[in-house]
Amino acid sequence: MVVKRYLLPLYILLSVIILAGGYRSQIAVLDPRIEFPQQADSRLYVITLVLYLIGFMFFIKAFISDRGLISNIGTIFILPLVMMTTTIWSNFRAETFWAAAFYLSTVINCVASLYMWKLCGRQDFITYLLYMIISLSVFTVLMSPEIGVHQYTDAIQSSHAGEWRGIFGHRTSLGYVAALCSIVSIRNYLYGSKRLVHFVFFGLSALSVFMANSAGGIIVFLISLSLLIFVLPITKLEKNLRIVIVLCAITFFVVASTLFVLFYEEILELFGKDSTFTGRVPYWRIILNTTDLNMLFGGGYKSGFIHIVLPKLQSVFPFTTIPNTQGGFIEAYVAGGLIGIAALSYFLIYLIFGFIDKVRCVYKIELNSKQKNIAMQEAMLYCGVAVMATVNAIAEIDLFQPSNPILPLVIFGICNPPNLQGPADNTVR
Repeated sequence: MVVKRYLLPLYILLSVIILAGGYRSQIAVLDPRIEFPQQADSRLYVITLVLYLIGFMFFIKAFISDRGLISNIGTIFILPLVMMTTTIWSNFRAETFWAAAFYLSTVINCVASLYMWKLCGRQDFITYLLYMIISLSVFTVLMSPEIGVHQYTDAIQSSHAGEWRGIFGHRTSLGYVAALCSIVSIRNYLYGSKRLVHFVFFGLSALSVFMANSAGGIIVFLISLSLLIFVLPITKLEKNLRIVIVLCAITFFVVASTLFVLFYEEILELFGKDSTFTGRVPYWRIILNTTDLNMLFGGGYKSGFIHIVLPKLQSVFPFTTIPNTQGGFIEAYVAGGLIGIAALSYFLIYLIFGFIDKVRCVYKIELNSKQKNIAMQEAMLYCGVAVMATVNAIAEIDLFQPSNPILPLVIFGICNPPNLQGPADNTVR
C-alpha cells in the first residue's frame, strides 16, 4: 500500500524529471566552467537506460490494456516517427537512427509514466510534476546557487549570470516550465481545492519566469494569461455576441501578426530587443541557403546539422559554439526537409485546434455545471500547452530535444484524459 501510494508516484515524478534534464549536469558530472564537449559520466547512461527499459515495459502494458489513455497516439508520435524515418535517406544512418531512437524512447517513457500514475489511483499528473519542478528549482536556487543560478564563471553562459536556471542547465527551460506552471496553478485555483497551495505556486512560478529572464517564458506567460482573461469572460456571453468578439479578435491577431512580420526589426528595437533574435537570424539565413540539404527530405535527425550545416556555419563564423539550429522549424527543415516542417506544423495546428475544441465544449448547452468546469480545466491546460509549444517552436528546438522538459509537458497536456483531471464535483468559487 505504501509503495503504490507514495513510493511509486515519487519514482514516476523523479524519473520524468531526470529524463527531462533535471540535475542532468550534476548526474553526468559536467562542469559548467569548462567548455564543451565534455565526456559525461557513465552513470548518466546507466540511469537513462534503466529508466527507459522500465518505461518501455509499462508502455507495452498500457498499449495492450488501456488504449483510451493513448487515444492521441498518432499525434504524439508523429514527430519522433518522422525523425526516425529520416534514417532511410540520411548519409549517416547509424548516427541518425540512434539519435531518433533516443527521441522516440522519451515519448514512450512519457506515455508509460501516465499509465503508471493512473495505476496509483492518482489524478492530474501534470500538476504534481510542475509543482515538484518549481519546488526543487526554487530550493536549488536558494540552497545551491552555483547550480540553480547562472554564474559569471560559466564557460559558455556567463552572459546570463545572475539569472535562474533551477534544476535545468539553462534559464530557457526553467522559463517555459514556470510559465506553464503559472497557468496550471491558476486553473487549479479556480477549479480545485486547497486554493492557498495553488496561489503560492502561482507566485513561485511567476517569480521563476521573471528571474529566469527567458524571453520565451515571459512571452508564453503573457500570451497565455491574456488568452485566459479573454476566453473566461466570453463564455458567459450570448452566442451572437461571442461570435462577434471572436471574429474581432481573429482579425486583430491576423493584422498584428502581419505587421510584426513586415516590421519586426523596428518593433523589436522599439522595445529595446535584439532584432536578430539573439543572433539567430544570421545563422538561419546561412542554413536556409545551404545547397547540400535536400529540400524535401532534409539531411537526417541530428546528423544533418552536425555533418552538413555546422561546417557551413563554421566556415562563416570560425569560433561559433552553436549547438543546434536555434529554431524549431529550422531544425525540422534540416532534419526532415519540407516533410519535417509539415509534421511540426501539423503537431502545432493539432494543439491550437485542440484548445479551440475544448473552449467550444464549454459552450455546449447540454453540459451541466460540473461538466463545464471539467471542460474549462481542459481548455486552460490546452491553452498553456499550445502557446508554449508554438512559441518554443519559433526560436528553440526543445520539441526535438529528448533531454528537455518541453516535449514531455506537451505530451502530458495532450494525453491528460478527463479521468486524470481534478475532481468532477468542483465548482467555480
